[in-house]
Amino acid sequence: MKKYGLDKKTLTQVSTAVNQYSSFGIENTTFKTDYIHLYVMDMNDNVLAEQYLSQDEVNIIDNSVVDINVGVHLRQMGFTEGDYKVKYYFLSSLAGLPSIANNVGEEGYIYLTEDQRKFYGKVTTKIVNNEEKYCYYNTDGTTEIPLKRVENKYVLMKVNSDRTEVKTDTQNIDNYTYIDTYRTLLRQKAYPRYNWNGSYKSYHYSDAYPSPKIKFD
Repeated sequence: MKKYGLDKKTLTQVSTAVNQYSSFGIENTTFKTDYIHLYVMDMNDNVLAEQYLSQDEVNIIDNSVVDINVGVHLRQMGFTEGDYKVKYYFLSSLAGLPSIANNVGEEGYIYLTEDQRKFYGKVTTKIVNNEEKYCYYNTDGTTEIPLKRVENKYVLMKVNSDRTEVKTDTQNIDNYTYIDTYRTLLRQKAYPRYNWNGSYKSYHYSDAYPSPKIKFD
């Protein structure tokens, strides 16, 4: 019978692990900006696949334990047998979101009119020549007006040699919210932003859930 256990390196990591407080998944609102970046690797640490997961795809128990079903995630990605390593990165978006967020409250995509302004109405999706196209209709429903879909992200301009500093910029999007969200990075807003019941709160929780170690110039 095959026996399973922990190798020496993993055993050391587990036995010396220290509890770290995190605000991941505790904001009880429709605007869920926490997500996971999952990497699947072979036993030589070569990356085989990666995937974004929303915070709803893991269970948060008593606001203190993250319960992960690794087997389900692997099978969903097509890995049904073999030996693999997995690495989960637990992330909180400060500005912009990956496309997975489109399903969990905030927008992963922004739809733009011809003048680069954000469109707020009903978007119609069509398949033309095996490619998704987006549009909306005028008030009487007779004229189809094209839209451009862009990811709700910001542009990475430069990364320094030791990868500790980055320069970023906005896309060409004429929308106050999109630009102002970017400005909030400079304001260094406290996080988590909301109380457990979704109401805006005072920031005393920042003592228990300290801000990420990020500095701004």
